[in-house]
Amino acid sequence: TSLSLIDDIRVSAVHNSSRLNGSLEYLGRRRETSPYLGRYNGISVVVDRKKVSIMTNHTLLRARVEKVTRLLNASQNIKELRIPPCLGWAYTQRRVDECSQSFEYCAYDIVYSFGGMHVISLQDMLQERIKLPLHKRFDVAKSLARSILYLHTAEWLHKGIRSSNVVFFTDRLLNESDDRASKQSDREFLAKIDLPYLVGFEYSRINSHDEKTEHMTDGFDNNLYRHPDVQGEPETGPDSYLGDSPRFSKNHDIYSLGVVLLELGLYKR
Repeated sequence: TSLSLIDDIRVSAVHNSSRLNGSLEYLGRRRETSPYLGRYNGISVVVDRKKVSIMTNHTLLRARVEKVTRLLNASQNIKELRIPPCLGWAYTQRRVDECSQSFEYCAYDIVYSFGGMHVISLQDMLQERIKLPLHKRFDVAKSLARSILYLHTAEWLHKGIRSSNVVFFTDRLLNESDDRASKQSDREFLAKIDLPYLVGFEYSRINSHDEKTEHMTDGFDNNLYRHPDVQGEPETGPDSYLGDSPRFSKNHDIYSLGVVLLELGLYKR
């Protein structure tokens, strides 16, 4: 039954666009390792942000983003994938990069709803020493492995598996106090916390030779989760997303999953 459902993910090209026309307010991140947050038409959202040069070939790139968004929309009823409800994608007009006044960029945002709950990534938990109980860590490990299995069965590559893209939605903020009662309350809460969701699909693509591999345009920390064959320095050129980097494979996703499992087992970044 699950495999027949996954076949539905291979979506047709005949579809209405998933581009959002409403108002997306970009709120940034709590810290560097946190997911991007925002509000769309008053709804709290998580955002996968893909920043590219303003000179990029947008026809090809928008087709890629559209395909990914359709995948996410088509998979909403497959619980094993653990993907939050995807609202669609948005395009942000050109702006000047904060780090370099000479680099004009635009951004493509894949937008997920999370029902106004609090969002915390696995990497946040590792950094803040918010410790999941051992049995919960096993549950998270199995859930992530199952999610990647289902994605690969549908012949899709994630390309961004790392602990910052493993997110938990919670109905309360976790205490940062050293108070014993607060710590005990957190331990009880974490023992019952729901399984995480997988985000970070901005570079995902079909596992096909017809699909070109994109250069990654993010930093050193994210390269730590990638196999050396598919690591690369950040590119900002107009054609960087159509680069000649080695082709990404399912094995590279599995390598990244292994790094996350190592973090989860040792419980440190």
